[in-house]
Amino acid sequence: MSKSLRLVLALALTLPLAGCPLLIVGGAALGTGAIVWSAGWLKEEIPEPIYRVHRAAAQALLDHKWQVELNELDEKKGLVDGYTDKGKRVVVETKKLGDRKTRIRIRVGMTGDKALSRQLLEQIKKHL
Repeated sequence: MSKSLRLVLALALTLPLAGCPLLIVGGAALGTGAIVWSAGWLKEEIPEPIYRVHRAAAQALLDHKWQVELNELDEKKGLVDGYTDKGKRVVVETKKLGDRKTRIRIRVGMTGDKALSRQLLEQIKKHL
């Protein structure tokens, strides 16, 4: 089978997925509430008010005995900025998407430490 025919078949098979709210990438289903790793950031939409997610993020850093340098929250967005016990920078951003829906973005280290970011997210969820 030629390359161009394979390409046409691949495109034809994916066209029915256009506009679908569920996208399967690398074997993981991504949709509302899915955890996404992109460009060093761990992202998820959490069905909780922003103030609860923000407070849980700050507490999760303290649970790990990590230093909190900045803890800011307004009606639409929040930021918790600090450092791990090994000196890696930790940034947790929250953004209000609705009264009970918050997007959280986590980055640990300069380029993003996926394992530590996931660990922090799990600790945050324990406080919700």
